[in-house]
Amino acid sequence: MPQLHIPALDNPMDPYSLYIRLGQTPPMSAEALCLGAAQQRLDSAVSAMRSLYTGNPV
Repeated sequence: MPQLHIPALDNPMDPYSLYIRLGQTPPMSAEALCLGAAQQRLDSAVSAMRSLYTGNPV
């Protein structure tokens, strides 16, 4: 069975990649959950502003 290669998990500086390589679920703090939600909202706001600026729908 071929191994699934995910380049983001190869970063040795990322502590979460170690958990995933070991087959464990990384701990998710309340701060991390909050930052993840904020990042998603920021990404969608940037996409909306970019589409307004360029006139192209996202």
